[in-house]
Amino acid sequence: MDEKSIILVEIIEDLRKSRGISQKELVNTILSESSYARIKKGEREFPLYMLIPLAKKLNARIEDILDLYYRSENHEYKNLFKRYNIVTDTHDIAEAIILYEDLIKNQKNSLMLSRMRLLLEKYFAKDTRQIPKIDILEVQALMNQILVTNHLTSYDLQFFADFMTLLSMDQLQIVSQKLIDVDFNVMDSFNHFYKKYYPICLGNLSDCLMDLGYFEEAKQPLNKLIATADHVDSIELKIWAQYLENVLAIYTENQNNEKQNKLNKLNQIVTNWRNLLPSSRLVEGLHGGFQRLSDRNGDRPNNIHIPPVYILKP
Repeated sequence: MDEKSIILVEIIEDLRKSRGISQKELVNTILSESSYARIKKGEREFPLYMLIPLAKKLNARIEDILDLYYRSENHEYKNLFKRYNIVTDTHDIAEAIILYEDLIKNQKNSLMLSRMRLLLEKYFAKDTRQIPKIDILEVQALMNQILVTNHLTSYDLQFFADFMTLLSMDQLQIVSQKLIDVDFNVMDSFNHFYKKYYPICLGNLSDCLMDLGYFEEAKQPLNKLIATADHVDSIELKIWAQYLENVLAIYTENQNNEKQNKLNKLNQIVTNWRNLLPSSRLVEGLHGGFQRLSDRNGDRPNNIHIPPVYILKP
């Protein structure tokens, strides 16, 4: 039984199901269904030359498939991710520098490791000269690779959420439309990473657009977040959506007295949430966001590079 072939097919099958494509549609003109079935069972080795036509059918990039593959079977990759999680949890600068140097050596063939390296630049460059500042043009170039696909993968969503504040307005608008176009009818077939990151992207995008002053544009991902919260019946997502609705109302209020009334109302709402859900990371993040909002007297920030409610990890 060819274990590597099975891993590749499992990745392709996850993508196929998330796209709503039948197995017959996927393999048509590439190989027979019976041959594909033997590969799925591990009775036949996966022919690598098929990766490109299958990826094209799935509207996925080869990098996405290979990154998923290497992450699933490569011990060295898993160790790098483990070290990254420890470094970001402890904010250990010395270990971050060592990890950064190791990522430079290993990132050549992995888009995921490149993203991890960019995250270290994002979070540690201000603390040490040995980790350079993040290159915004590099981030935007990687984002442009994502924009040419019709379907967003879970890794695309993660990248978008992590680097949202570094993207151009044009890129934000394009991805916003891609997020809004996601069909709830097929959402249940997506992998758990997609289900986790999708609403995070909606919330962070709406928040980001509001901070930039694009209030009408912010309503679209916000409305999609509300619908998503109802679809998955998540209390935390409903709380986040309600918070953003209140922030939008505060930003768009022109009368100072009314703005202060709305700030007081939101303060009471957030306080109630903290009493009801004292251990919720989301609620704690919203409390911090409200404190910054209150310090600005309900005005938009001058600098939008504020950590989002969730800091995602690869």
